[in-house]
Amino acid sequence: MFGNPGHNQFSDLDDVHEEAEESRELPTASWCSAGSAGAAREAASTLITEAQRHLGGSGERWMGRGLGRHASLIAIVVLAFVLLRVETSEAETVLAGGLPQAPKVSAAGQVVAWSAFDPSVSAWRLMVLSDGVAQELPIAPSATPFDVDLGDNAHGGLVATYSRCSQPSSARALPRGCRLFVYEFATATEQPIAAANLPGYSQFLPSMAAGRVAFVRIAEGEPVSSANPPRIYVQSLAGGKPRLLAGGTEDGNPRTGPTALELSATALAFSWEAWGTATALYPNGTAELRVDGLSGGQTVVDLQQQEEIEGIEDLSPTLLSGAVVYGVAKEGDETEYQFRSFGLPSARRGVAVAPAGLASTATGAAGTIYSRCSGPLSAVPSSSPPCEVVLAPSVVYVDPDRQVAQSSRPTTISVYRGNWLAFSAYQPASKTYRLMVRAPNGTVSAAPVAPREVPFDVELGPRVGDGEEANRYGVLAVYSRCRVEPRLDPRDLLPLPGTGRGCRLYSYELGSAHERLIPGSGSRYLPSVWGDQLAFAMSGPGGRPALYLGSISGRSAPRELAGGPPGSAPGLGPRALALYNGRVAFVWEYRSGTMLHSQLRLDGPGGQARLLDEASSPDGTDRELSPSFTAAGLLAWARRDAGGHSWMLALGRSGRIATYLAPDPIQAISSPQLGSEPPLHGTIYYARGDDHGGATIRLMAGPPALATQG
Repeated sequence: MFGNPGHNQFSDLDDVHEEAEESRELPTASWCSAGSAGAAREAASTLITEAQRHLGGSGERWMGRGLGRHASLIAIVVLAFVLLRVETSEAETVLAGGLPQAPKVSAAGQVVAWSAFDPSVSAWRLMVLSDGVAQELPIAPSATPFDVDLGDNAHGGLVATYSRCSQPSSARALPRGCRLFVYEFATATEQPIAAANLPGYSQFLPSMAAGRVAFVRIAEGEPVSSANPPRIYVQSLAGGKPRLLAGGTEDGNPRTGPTALELSATALAFSWEAWGTATALYPNGTAELRVDGLSGGQTVVDLQQQEEIEGIEDLSPTLLSGAVVYGVAKEGDETEYQFRSFGLPSARRGVAVAPAGLASTATGAAGTIYSRCSGPLSAVPSSSPPCEVVLAPSVVYVDPDRQVAQSSRPTTISVYRGNWLAFSAYQPASKTYRLMVRAPNGTVSAAPVAPREVPFDVELGPRVGDGEEANRYGVLAVYSRCRVEPRLDPRDLLPLPGTGRGCRLYSYELGSAHERLIPGSGSRYLPSVWGDQLAFAMSGPGGRPALYLGSISGRSAPRELAGGPPGSAPGLGPRALALYNGRVAFVWEYRSGTMLHSQLRLDGPGGQARLLDEASSPDGTDRELSPSFTAAGLLAWARRDAGGHSWMLALGRSGRIATYLAPDPIQAISSPQLGSEPPLHGTIYYARGDDHGGATIRLMAGPPALATQG
């Protein structure tokens, strides 16, 4: 009998073995190890022929109605498909083939589920596989593939949930007359989910976990529209009022809505499609993968724009411990199929190539099950339906974000125009850091400047010529070098800039032969440049830190800017600084009482520094990081908290701050080509800690995951 999703056993194994022993003509499973693809095909052909003979000679009723004898023959056919697969991939198992369409699949622990077509009744049977044995569940068939989802009930027992509809879904219409059902494996019984089946409404796409069921609901008797859209609900199995959850992008199109749900004890993942004009950014609609935290907040894991000649679909998410995995199908002018993973909350992405025609996928301890179609149904003879269900023991994901550089120690980064990159690289032999530059062609080289004992506080910006060079433009790197270098922060091994002494500022024009000293007095650090403008921090009387804005040529005297609050601990104050056309953004740290506060501020008119974000913790693990301006002058920065979460934040033109999940542990970001409003897109570089105490610098492959508030 089935118990919990992690450990399940079938009670009919003896029936299967006895059936095989009764017929001496049936080949044995030892043929699977024959080592010959030809022998495998011959064995598969014999198995199917014998199965047809036992079922009436023509192959009709190859799917039995219940357990016992018919279940064993189903297992024989499954074995035949396994043998047919040997030639192409011994690692994968074909669970069902020759299907007229690709069914939804599901996985939980060691069990996987799918629908198999029974031509004798022109209907679909619900199948499961556990411990290598396939079995048809003893329930009535369905005119369409089951929208099955494996989960658990209020007591942790394995269940399968699905809907039964009087009017099945079609390419242009949602199903109607649908009620939700649950199959309890422990008792081998099916029953309606009474708490969720509301009269006058149609419920479908159920998913059950921890005493709750999630589903989609529409009102009967009226068309699907903006007044009657498909809504996602979560209902306690004990009864009470269901909770309405936020969905995806709404546009009033009757085809817009969720396409798959996956519920866990703490979250709901769902795929969503918006048809037609969703927003000005998405005139042709969207394909979306979102995760609702149930207790509040939603993460937009994946949001892709539909094209006029290209369709994209995010497929059937599975919530695992620390990640959500799903599929992506892109068809049209460009065709691409992928398995994808996204860490929760690490925000680390993974991709793997998926087979062509991917339609549904799910992942559990048994492996990754997927359904696919080898080509358009209309182009394939009816005698050879093109769809199948396959179980792969594992999927190897790779990071889609391209690594462009690395350092054996943590580093900050700076990017200009989306293609010039500066960072620090530790040299173990000399125990110093070199200033490294990555050019637009991808080459990385050390700048011809003296090394430092700590990472460079480097910032890149435009150089504007004057005099005879008035029409000359270039890229400048500005940084400091100190007589007494600043201490390293034990939290991240990056400099505490206010602890340096005798610091002077330098500039290096990328591609030139040497650096230049920037004139000025006082101990100055954290420089940032924009044309002739130069912003920096300087230690004043008594070591009090202050911010200034002046000129790199020295033509204008520095003007003091409003900083952050004073604190009781020495060496704090400004930690990072960025300049864009007279605007200065900075991170300011100060201690008050037992709390260390980290603030992200933006210098504004009237000498005021606007507070945009603040993180506070006793040990300073909650902190703001690396502000940078985009090419349009918009502001982005990073944040880390004590819970091991990393974030990216962006200030749009509207004044609204958007929050995104960032790959953890984030050290720095630089995003000069982000859009003016969410969702972010364009060129995003980031430095992330690696497993060896260093940093990898990567170029993000796509938009970051947007975290919305509940």
